[in-house]
Amino acid sequence: MLHDEKAEALATNFGAHWLYLHDMHAKTPSPRLFPDFDASLREAFERETTLFLDSVFRDDRSVLDLVRANDTFMNERLARHYGVANVAGNDFRRVEHPAGSPRRGLGLLGHSSILTITSLGPSRPYIPAGIVSVTSFSACTPLAYVLETP
Repeated sequence: MLHDEKAEALATNFGAHWLYLHDMHAKTPSPRLFPDFDASLREAFERETTLFLDSVFRDDRSVLDLVRANDTFMNERLARHYGVANVAGNDFRRVEHPAGSPRRGLGLLGHSSILTITSLGPSRPYIPAGIVSVTSFSACTPLAYVLETP
């Protein structure tokens, strides 16, 4: 069933709801910190995550790859944003994060879509990311007071 072309909907629809990818359009990173951010980069963030999920489902990869994979999908625009060399063109392809990359070994947790969705801005980006990670991957609900932490 996963080889049927309709199986991409699993990554697109399920992934979008599970990881709140539909919230990408409500977030705009700081122009001061990300002056090159635009609509095409936002779309690339989403496409990276959708293609990655599709590869995990279709290739029968370990569920642990969701949080520890070294590879992802990039086009030239996204590769430039990540500082990855030798990726040219608009087509997305599987790319291994180079040694020393801060995204290497993080799977979804290193995807810009996840980092954008879970960030409250430059002053408090990490607490929400941790909460989303815990609730999305383990079905545990962290204590509410964590959100009150300055």
